[in-house]
Amino acid sequence: MIELVIYPSQFLKGSEKCFLLIHGYTGSPYEMMYIAEGINRNLGWTVRVPRLPGHSTFTEDFLETTKRDWKRRIFDEFLGMKSCCKEIVVGGLSMGGILSVILANKFNVNKIVLYAPAFLTAFQKYIPLTMVLSTFLRRTKKRNPPKEEEDPIKKKLREEYWVYNFYKQSWEFFKLQFEGRKNLPRFSGEALVVVSKSDRTVPITVKDYLDKNMGGRKKFVILEKSQHVLTVDVEKEKVLEETLKFLKG
Repeated sequence: MIELVIYPSQFLKGSEKCFLLIHGYTGSPYEMMYIAEGINRNLGWTVRVPRLPGHSTFTEDFLETTKRDWKRRIFDEFLGMKSCCKEIVVGGLSMGGILSVILANKFNVNKIVLYAPAFLTAFQKYIPLTMVLSTFLRRTKKRNPPKEEEDPIKKKLREEYWVYNFYKQSWEFFKLQFEGRKNLPRFSGEALVVVSKSDRTVPITVKDYLDKNMGGRKKFVILEKSQHVLTVDVEKEKVLEETLKFLKG
C-alpha cells in the first residue's frame, strides 16, 4: 500500500531558537499550524511540527501503533533539533501535552507550553472497560460521531479516525497518561498552561490538578469559549498572544 499522508510533518526554518510542537491523539500537525506559523512569523524561531506514527494516514496504520512509537518519534525529533538549535521549547496539545512533560524531564527542557493537556479527561471512568476491551476489540463505530466536516483535511481525518473508538490505542493513551502523571512532580522548569471552560474533553479541573501535582513555575491562561482543539478555535488569537509573551519572557 502506498502511504497517503493527510497532513504531513511541518518544518518552518528560522533562528537557532526552536519550538517543537506536538499534536494530539488522532490529530495531525494541521491543528498546530496557526501557532507554529505565528511563532515563526513574529519571533523568527524555527518551528518543527512532527506527525506522530499512525496519525494522519489510515486507520490501519493507527491500529499498529503504541505509546512507545509516539514517544520515540518526539525523542528523535528533539535530538535532531539539538544539532541546529541553541534553545528548544517544547509544547503540545492534549496528548501532546503529556508527551511534552515526559520529554522535558528526559532531556532537561526548561520551558514548556501545554494546551489543554490531557492529564485529566472526561473519559477517566472508562479506563477499566477500555483495558478489558483492548484485549479483543480493535475498533467500533461511534454511536454519536462528530459532525460532518467541509474542510477536506478535517473531512478525511474524520473518516479515518474521528468516527471510531480505538480500544487498544485508547488503552495506550491511558498508559501514557499514567506515565505523564508520574513525571509531573519532577518537572522543575517553567510552564504555560492554556485551558478552556468550554472544553468537553479535558475538563477545567485539570488546572487544579496541575497546580497541585506539577512541579516548577506555572502560568495558567483560562479561555471561555474554545473547545478542545483550542489552538485553532475561536480564541486562537489569544492562545497565540499568550504563547508569544511566554516565549519572549
